[in-house]
Amino acid sequence: KMRLKSIVLLRIPICTLKESNNGQYAMVGIIALNVLPLELNLRELATESLYPFADKVATRIIEEFSNLKEDKKECVLDILSHAKEKKDQIFDILISSFVKYPKKTALYAGFLARYGDERALTFLYGKIEEEKISYADFEELRFAIESLGGEYNKEKDFSNDKFYKIIKGQNLKK
Repeated sequence: KMRLKSIVLLRIPICTLKESNNGQYAMVGIIALNVLPLELNLRELATESLYPFADKVATRIIEEFSNLKEDKKECVLDILSHAKEKKDQIFDILISSFVKYPKKTALYAGFLARYGDERALTFLYGKIEEEKISYADFEELRFAIESLGGEYNKEKDFSNDKFYKIIKGQNLKK
């Protein structure tokens, strides 16, 4: 018996997958998904359902990436960050997005950490050294650096950062 699973994601062509009895997945074909706008929770579900297939859909995502609307790119970057096979195109897309969207530093640093390519360390070190970095971004960058085998031990003053005050304030109350 074969069960057909349609993966609907962000109005972009991705794929349809079939699951066989032994759990093996094979890409059946590319389908156009320009049908319905997805609500955020459905987007997340669709995105998460593609994590195990990141390597299988990576080529198609790479081909379509430049055609995506900006608000749709985050989900496909998340999928690409789950790819096990290291490709220059995936790395380039993840890095260029990390650099292009400074307001999403923490999220995109997490994608780089998950992807696991040590070449990202140069970019992560550059970002963590910036003067006006938030505490949340700093912590995520430090985590990404450490997960890629790097180390960052410099102290920074976040006493004026509102997120820092909230976290440290709660920790002082405990």
